[in-house]
Amino acid sequence: MRRSWLAVVMAACTVWAGFSSGAVTLVENGQPKAALVLPDEPLGQETAAAEEIRDYLKRISGAELPIVNQAGVSKGQTRIWIGRAAPKEVVQALQSKTDDPNALAVFAGKDQISLTGIVKDADVAREKKIKEEIAALQAAKQKLPRGLQIEKTGGIMFAAYELLE
Repeated sequence: MRRSWLAVVMAACTVWAGFSSGAVTLVENGQPKAALVLPDEPLGQETAAAEEIRDYLKRISGAELPIVNQAGVSKGQTRIWIGRAAPKEVVQALQSKTDDPNALAVFAGKDQISLTGIVKDADVAREKKIKEEIAALQAAKQKLPRGLQIEKTGGIMFAAYELLE
């Protein structure tokens, strides 16, 4: 089942605003006041989640939030941590409660929102290997994959491919 990242962001903002004395600001006067923060080497699903949130917020506000890595957050910017970029304590809290690959942790605090799920090391290694194989094909100027076979493992989608002759 596809998660609706927009619903998660809106829920996080609502929870945060409901339990705090202020509000988290994502956009102000048509200008982004927040950044979507990805890990330095994001997985495909982390990038897709950030893009989905950015695109939806642009449709409703007119402002395009930047997608950055952890070092790219400007001072004073609200941070929306995506996936493995989330603070370690958020990830650890989720892992202490469940090992369900469909679980999702939402944390909202002062100037930050964290959205993360459970990602297994084997899943990260497998996606990295696929990216490396495709990059090697492109570097060798070989034809790219013809057919894609989608496989779901541990909550992450992988594409297997066969080469054109």
